[in-house]
Amino acid sequence: MQAIELPRQIQITPECHNERAKCHGFIFTNLKDGKPIRLNYCPKSTVGIVISVETDLDTHLAVALSRESGNRVGFNVFNLTYQFRLVKRSFTQLQCNSINSRHILRFYGKKQKLIYYHESHANIEIRNSVSLKRLSTFSLAEICKEVGLSASFSDLKTSMNLDYIPHLSSMILLLGSKIVMVSEKKTKPKPSVIFNIKGHETYHNIIYQEKRKVLLVEGITSILLMGLDNMGISQLRILKSNLLGRASKLLCWNPIEEVFVVSQRISPKKENHYVLSYATPNLTHIGSLMNIPCYGNHYDEDSQSLFFIEGEGNYKNVSFLEFKGISARLGCPDKPAILEGECLVYIPENLDCDDFYIRYYKDTLIVKRKPHPEDKFTR
Repeated sequence: MQAIELPRQIQITPECHNERAKCHGFIFTNLKDGKPIRLNYCPKSTVGIVISVETDLDTHLAVALSRESGNRVGFNVFNLTYQFRLVKRSFTQLQCNSINSRHILRFYGKKQKLIYYHESHANIEIRNSVSLKRLSTFSLAEICKEVGLSASFSDLKTSMNLDYIPHLSSMILLLGSKIVMVSEKKTKPKPSVIFNIKGHETYHNIIYQEKRKVLLVEGITSILLMGLDNMGISQLRILKSNLLGRASKLLCWNPIEEVFVVSQRISPKKENHYVLSYATPNLTHIGSLMNIPCYGNHYDEDSQSLFFIEGEGNYKNVSFLEFKGISARLGCPDKPAILEGECLVYIPENLDCDDFYIRYYKDTLIVKRKPHPEDKFTR
């Protein structure tokens, strides 16, 4: 039988999908020679679009929250020791899985606790981080009712923030102007307000540092530091600086050296990083990193280092600034020191993008493209 030649307009020509040819990132396992391991597109990957990652260096585990097809999200547990091997997965259905929805993920490996919140159901879930089974659920509406904030519930479910206090076996919630303590055991006393933030300041982020037992509450023009012991609040400081404001954001916090780093956007693609010390009675500006490209950054608590990307176009490198001993090196000078990052590795030219995901773990560095909300994936 003679083959029939089809018209050109309906001929099918197989082509290699550009995603397969595109380099998605690199792993640097030997930072001394700077030789990277290429991360290519993996069509068999079972993880959707990663929207949040929490790591625990003590247990060598990481948990990633991924957006799956439909209104489904996935909890993915990775072992950091074996090159981020996936060891456990679990899924949950939501009423809405919009990328713009408020979600919170917190991971506490020693206590085997995983805390998850999504505004579509406005429930706080506590899961076992090993089995991923749900241990308990708390209704944000009920918590707001207990502390007299029912009228503000609609706003709070899209703006609330939380963290976990292991030695008190409790969650700490930032609900508007109130800081609320909620025991993870429902048989314990009801939710209670431990501090009421007065004035016109708006606070939007809360971070608990377990080793120092200090709570940080980030506001627009000030930072609140609160010591917590078994009896309650042990100390309280309100720190202010003219470098804090709507144009700035908190990049990292080092309670050992008693410093913060805040960034301030100076152009669409550049920002300055300011090192602020609270070792003195007032918040003091002690150093600056100037004109840093807005490619992304990562703070590693174990090495006390801030990692960031410098360079332009195809010529980029990962640099770092170590904070160990920075207070002694800089002191509190009258004029802030101009700091420079130390180059760690060079990024190969075929990884050109404007938004990077960076992670550092025990001499292993990961640099990859950050997925965008409009990225498509199939199952």
